[in-house]
Amino acid sequence: MHLTRTGYNVLVIIWLAPLVVLDFIGNTLTTGSQSDMFYYKTMVDGLLIAYALYQCFRPATGSASTVHARIADTHDEVVGFEKLGAAEYLYCAILTLYAAGNWYFMHMINRESTGIVSIATLAWSFLSLAIALLSAVQFYHLKSGAIVELKHRIVQ
Repeated sequence: MHLTRTGYNVLVIIWLAPLVVLDFIGNTLTTGSQSDMFYYKTMVDGLLIAYALYQCFRPATGSASTVHARIADTHDEVVGFEKLGAAEYLYCAILTLYAAGNWYFMHMINRESTGIVSIATLAWSFLSLAIALLSAVQFYHLKSGAIVELKHRIVQ
């Protein structure tokens, strides 16, 4: 199973948006090098959210088998497909590594915290592991050509 471009990026946004809030709180509650770490993490999370939003508005994707069936259907507007480019692979690879690193980062905060911060970091550490796994699977499907970009008929 794999996700379309939009579905995958919506999940990434849902994962990253609360992290920005946690990063702001972390930056507020710390000083020195720890504050800097939260500052840079907020920037990276924001950039990843911006790219995920950009990806949501790009042309639709689908599985190669579904696209072949849609091309054969004369009533469907899909007339072809293209394999996805290297930027998609790189994005999934970066998200895999970043989510794994984020899992460790959240785990380290969780070890030293109590209360609501402990609960939030525990939940987001597990979500980070899930996103890392999902991104690795998505990368595999992109690389194998199982996910392709749809080309639609031009309406005249």
